[in-house]
Amino acid sequence: MIILKWIDVEEENANVFKFDKSMKKYKFIQDRKLAFASKVLKTHSKSKYYSISHSYPICVIAESEEKIGVDIENSNRKIDWEKIVTKKFAKNDEYPANRNSFFLDWTTREAYFKCTQDEHYLNTSINEITDKWAVSIKHVDDFYVAICSATRQDIQNEMVSLKNILD
Repeated sequence: MIILKWIDVEEENANVFKFDKSMKKYKFIQDRKLAFASKVLKTHSKSKYYSISHSYPICVIAESEEKIGVDIENSNRKIDWEKIVTKKFAKNDEYPANRNSFFLDWTTREAYFKCTQDEHYLNTSINEITDKWAVSIKHVDDFYVAICSATRQDIQNEMVSLKNILD
C-alpha cells in the first residue's frame, strides 16, 4: 500500500508557518511554506521508505514499505519545455509531442530517479521505465503526479493539515 499525503499550503492557516532558522535560506515566502511543509511531513513519515515532492502550492509525500519515488509538477508553471527536452533528453528517445505529454514524461522520469537513484534517468526511455517499474500517473486539476515503485500497489490518498500535525 502506498500512502500519498497531500498538503495545499495556501489553504493552511498563516500562523501555522512558524519558520525556524533553516527556512531563512529560501528567498520567497511560497518556497518557505513548501520547505516547511516538506520538513513537517518528513518528520511525521511512518514508513521506512518515503519520497517527497512539491510544486507550489502543493506538497506531496509518498510512503511505502518498499523503495518509492514521487514527483509532482504544476502544468501552469512557466517553463520552456521544448528547450528542456532538446537539451536534457536522450536523442534516441521519443520526444513528448506537447506540453501535457512533457509533464507526464518529466514526472515519470523524476519519480523513477527518486525511486532508483539511476543517474542515467534522462537517457532511459519512458517505455523502458514503464516496462520494468510500476508507474502510476495522476492528473489532478493542474498537477501531474507520478509514483514509481518496484511493484504495483494500491494508492491511498490523504489530505493532511499541518495545523493538525503540529497541534
